[in-house]
Amino acid sequence: MNEIWLESKTLAGRYMVSSLGRVKRMAHVSSTRSGVAKSYPERLIQRAKSNDYPRIILKVDGKAKAYLIHRLVAEVFVPNPDDLPCINHKDGDKSNPHPGNLEWCTHQENMAHAAATGLSDCAVPVQSARQGMGMWFPSLESAMRHTGVSKPCICAAARKKQKTAGGMVWDYAPPGVVFSDLLSEEAA
Repeated sequence: MNEIWLESKTLAGRYMVSSLGRVKRMAHVSSTRSGVAKSYPERLIQRAKSNDYPRIILKVDGKAKAYLIHRLVAEVFVPNPDDLPCINHKDGDKSNPHPGNLEWCTHQENMAHAAATGLSDCAVPVQSARQGMGMWFPSLESAMRHTGVSKPCICAAARKKQKTAGGMVWDYAPPGVVFSDLLSEEAA
């Protein structure tokens, strides 16, 4: 596969992004504070070490900022006619920023994809129990709205990092179980 390089508008016209998820600084001449012209050669930018999404750290307009590689690739190579805010990795692999693997989506679509592929438990059903009585919720968001307990607290309790949240014991539904399956069990 041929690597295609395009200029990134996000990075002030000084950097190019490739279809393989690489970033390079374009050769340019810039003035120092003292007014001396300094020449900068083209240079490939190294990714920052991270256990999360691959990113690079660049200085733009004198300020260092972290940029997500997949967002830069999507902004350059993936059309976004509906001006959607999020980018989904179709294969669920955070380290695969190939344009064919990226798609623009809403936050809800991104969370639903993460839950459907087992990448996140934020959109899976959760259960709360107090004094032997239990309730199922279709998502952390729903549980938060109905109980008033914050999502981070529910998540910590469901992951067993704390015993309770809001006076309730929390747990996630088993992998692969969706809320509609739980409703059909109740009806049976």
